[in-house]
Amino acid sequence: MLAGNTIVPGFNGHSLFAPESESYQWFFNGRIIPGESGREIYPEKSGVYTVVTENDNGFVASASVTVQVTADAVRKIYVIGDSTASFYETSRYPRTGWGQVLQPFFLSDSIHIVNKAMSGRSSKSYYSDPAGWPAVLKVLEKGDFLFIQFGHNDAKIEDTTRYTEPYTTYKEYLSVYIDSARARGAFPVLLTPIHRNKWSGSSIDDSHGDYPPAMRQLADEKNVPLIDMHRKSEVLFESLGETYVTDTLFMHFPAGLHSGYPEGSEDNTHFQEYGAYLLCELIVDGIKELQSDTTMALLTSSLLPAVHVRIMPEPALTGNVRGYGVYSAGKIIQLQAYPKTGYHFVNWTMNDEIIGDTNILEFELDSVNISITANFVVSPVSGVAPAGQPDDLRIFPNPAGDHIVIKSAERIEAVEFIDLKGRIFYSERCKDFYARVNLRGQMSPVFLVKVNTDKGYTIKMVTAGRR
Repeated sequence: MLAGNTIVPGFNGHSLFAPESESYQWFFNGRIIPGESGREIYPEKSGVYTVVTENDNGFVASASVTVQVTADAVRKIYVIGDSTASFYETSRYPRTGWGQVLQPFFLSDSIHIVNKAMSGRSSKSYYSDPAGWPAVLKVLEKGDFLFIQFGHNDAKIEDTTRYTEPYTTYKEYLSVYIDSARARGAFPVLLTPIHRNKWSGSSIDDSHGDYPPAMRQLADEKNVPLIDMHRKSEVLFESLGETYVTDTLFMHFPAGLHSGYPEGSEDNTHFQEYGAYLLCELIVDGIKELQSDTTMALLTSSLLPAVHVRIMPEPALTGNVRGYGVYSAGKIIQLQAYPKTGYHFVNWTMNDEIIGDTNILEFELDSVNISITANFVVSPVSGVAPAGQPDDLRIFPNPAGDHIVIKSAERIEAVEFIDLKGRIFYSERCKDFYARVNLRGQMSPVFLVKVNTDKGYTIKMVTAGRR
């Protein structure tokens, strides 16, 4: 996204992005801007914006750009919260906060997402952080929205700088944000904390205690719109199941899959990009449910239809796929397939048609939801049979697609035919060195044959004729 040491426009055209580095400080017309120490900034006035960066080697650089700010009808949504919502550098990919990917769900010429969430903050520590609430308060204006989500770090009782008690100090700090926003003519919205990846059987464990009910109570007391992400994430996670949620939504993946995580990750709090997109969908659902509220109705007219790129079957079972998610129409999508140990990638299919046979698939997204199958199969292997057995096995599919001939140096006891989803679609027992199996029209273009002999088994991939 960034080229060299250049400041470039953000995704929505209303912000500026600094070159990627370790630390940032922004200046306006040569004067430091208090609290603006993040990579992204939202210009409020016309003039020269300068950023000074320092990388992890101590190298200091600067870049400047002249900005002309014009009055428009764009309404801002400020997001304040913790690491589940905050922005992450590309070096931290696939870790993604929901505030980082909320913009594609709105028309960019009418709604402008300003993500001010900060990792590690509680409702208490965010209030006093110069880059937190003081910086937001300086720019929050009449007609803006303030999305407030805290709770993950408020329970850290050992840390007096962050800990709040649910029904007293937690509610008090949330009330400060609510009252200050309303005093400026802005519209506060509360979002309960999202569940962690903790399970008891098929049910999600609640790790947030009294914080979600305390926020619900405060929403009733102060008549504040509430999007109950705690309950919504519970329903979503349980509908998808622990395996899928763990491997696809949360930061769980093996070593070597992502360069920023050479040892892999088993993080049960933070989300991969697709998980963040699904959380945004829950937020959008919450906005729609609240549209009878006159303030929330201001947002619903600017919502964009979300287009899903889904991968079927669940990639967590046989391999991983990166790049699928929820996008706006017209975006160029790149999917990448990574087989798990013992499997290898075969092809991509959609509506039973092969659309790609390399592990990278790139296409322009239309305006309709699509489901793509990433086909992984068990790698051809031998069982306990001698190493030379695979060379002694011959498989001859008939071009007409009705039968297959198998010859083996060992006595064949049974033959199993497996499709690309790992399902046995035909099996037959036999007692000879030769087998002629009639598949009765079930033969697919590509499938696996598992030949069991008295010495072990062999699995081979077969490319046949027509279905």
